[in-house]
Amino acid sequence: MNNFQFGLITRAARNMEATVDSYESDLEALQAQIAQLTLALAVEQANVAGLIEERDQMRKQNPNMQLLKNTSVKFQDGTPKTFARLVFEGAFDKKAKALGIPNPAQYRNN
Repeated sequence: MNNFQFGLITRAARNMEATVDSYESDLEALQAQIAQLTLALAVEQANVAGLIEERDQMRKQNPNMQLLKNTSVKFQDGTPKTFARLVFEGAFDKKAKALGIPNPAQYRNN
């Protein structure tokens, strides 16, 4: 092997090393982003659990509350939606649209 060939091989190895370093850096950034999104999802799941329990307690303590009465609108499975659910869906859809989410209904339990 002559000096020219050695130089080409050395340069190629350095380029490959730089590429690997770049990929490793990108991977670390993506892993950090995944960790943040996983935490955000867990917080949202805890929030939903709290809201469900809050609703259930309101229903127990105020069984005649108009907000928790069934309407004639139904879920796909035939279960009636409460007035509170219709209020939720309206707010959900409005916010989702404002955030640029097309057809928000496909992202909520219907």
